[in-house]
Amino acid sequence: MKKLTFLVLMSLLTIGLQAQNLEVEGKAKVTVMDIDDTVDSVVVRLTDGTLAVRDVSSLPDADSTNELQILSTNGDTIFISNGNFVVIKGISLLSICFKPNKTVQERLKCGETPLEIFTSGSSVDSLHGKTFAGGLIFYVDTSDIYPFEGLVSAPPPDQSGGIQWYNGSLIVTNAAGTGIGTGQANTDSIVVNQGIGSYAAYICDTLTLNSFTDWFLPSKDELDQMYTNLRQKGLGGFAADLYWSSSEIVSNIVWVQFFDDGDQFNVLKFNNARVR
Repeated sequence: MKKLTFLVLMSLLTIGLQAQNLEVEGKAKVTVMDIDDTVDSVVVRLTDGTLAVRDVSSLPDADSTNELQILSTNGDTIFISNGNFVVIKGISLLSICFKPNKTVQERLKCGETPLEIFTSGSSVDSLHGKTFAGGLIFYVDTSDIYPFEGLVSAPPPDQSGGIQWYNGSLIVTNAAGTGIGTGQANTDSIVVNQGIGSYAAYICDTLTLNSFTDWFLPSKDELDQMYTNLRQKGLGGFAADLYWSSSEIVSNIVWVQFFDDGDQFNVLKFNNARVR
């Protein structure tokens, strides 16, 4: 919340008289001036000729419909003390973004990137599992190695609880990348070579989730980061089961990871494993 402070300084009174300025300090005495005692006057002439500023808080309420109201908020709804309310979409986000000491998740929601939050002094561990770009953060490129700031996993549940890697034919798909940053290229190559079907990489490639469509099957090392930074911390809702990577070894064998103990090993493509 940002406080806006309005200061009213009443050390100098300036009165305009026929395009002239009269500046006085302290009291001003005017010998010829109508005594104005109407309720909406602020500067008035007293009976002894001096000017005074009326205490407007003592004025009678001439119009009960124009009073100042007390505002309160709940989500995107602003409540007015006279009983009315108005809904403004997104106003709740403003109340979060202007408050001090925001949480990491609130900072992400207000538009900061994971890398900006890390470089401001927050630990990379504090970012793991936080919601961003439609998923859960599991990797942040803190060393500026890659052309992207980090990686997110699709939130639970799994996109499949058990499906095969291949599309019916044991072929080389040229999805040989194992490192961080290779999962997208692997997935593209798998789908190009295997075509339309019901298999792990195709599920990710055609997935639309939380308004995002750029999902892919993680590489061997990306999958291990998901295990280390999400599963081992009790985040992400992963099962203690096998998960596919997109990293191919030969025409019939690929890498998988067991999300119970973290072991990575190779299996035949026609087995079933989970997809995230």
